[in-house]
Amino acid sequence: MQSDIKHSRRVIVISAVGAPALAAQEDLFLALAHLRAAMQSFLAWDKPLQPHFADGELDKNAYERGHAMYIANHISQFRVAD
Repeated sequence: MQSDIKHSRRVIVISAVGAPALAAQEDLFLALAHLRAAMQSFLAWDKPLQPHFADGELDKNAYERGHAMYIANHISQFRVAD
């Protein structure tokens, strides 16, 4: 499978459709590390969850599926910046 993402050792240069291009010096790996930490924090959460603003009361599995679809939707909109 061929990737159309241009990358160097530290930076992947992409932009979301309709959004301004990210500066090449932006550290995407730092952003991905933040996302991973947030996901791990959610998985470790063992207290009651607040109702979802649109879907109401959800169990943890439903929240996880919803957020996974949300993240996938946003990532699918990324394209290589020229």
